[in-house]
Amino acid sequence: MNPIFSVQRLFKQGFTLIEIVMVMVILSVLAIVAAPRFFSLKDSANKIVQKNTIAAVNNVLALGAVKASVDGVTNGKITVNNQDICVNNSYPAVKASNDCANLLALMDIKDLQGRQGENEAKKTIQTSEIDNKTGTLYIVIDQNCFVTVTEPQGTDPKPMIATGGTCDD
Repeated sequence: MNPIFSVQRLFKQGFTLIEIVMVMVILSVLAIVAAPRFFSLKDSANKIVQKNTIAAVNNVLALGAVKASVDGVTNGKITVNNQDICVNNSYPAVKASNDCANLLALMDIKDLQGRQGENEAKKTIQTSEIDNKTGTLYIVIDQNCFVTVTEPQGTDPKPMIATGGTCDD
């Protein structure tokens, strides 16, 4: 029997130093390539939540405009799910009044109640706030990532949607 191919010799020989070094080099290269991808997941999640928030606000504005059009309301209020919603230029208003709610009433409110205690993997909207002086709704996704909805200015009847913060990078 040839001693080079002996089963006993295979069990006693083990790995050579060169083989171990090569495995370490390959694992190091994989870690260097993969690590930035995993570290940027939070920013990617913020961007996705921001895009989805913009889409949700656009959908709420469109649905509110359709309801206002069906009811024949340009300025005033419409009733959706037994709740009065303020309408401004045929769109749900950003600012609420004493007798009607704003466009947030048409959105899924539970996502706007601040889930700051949950882990970062489950990314949701943290809070929302309305500046009644400027007529701007701030939907905060992360500390430096937000979406703003502002009352219409000039001839455009639709509220303006803008993004801000570091999730634009």
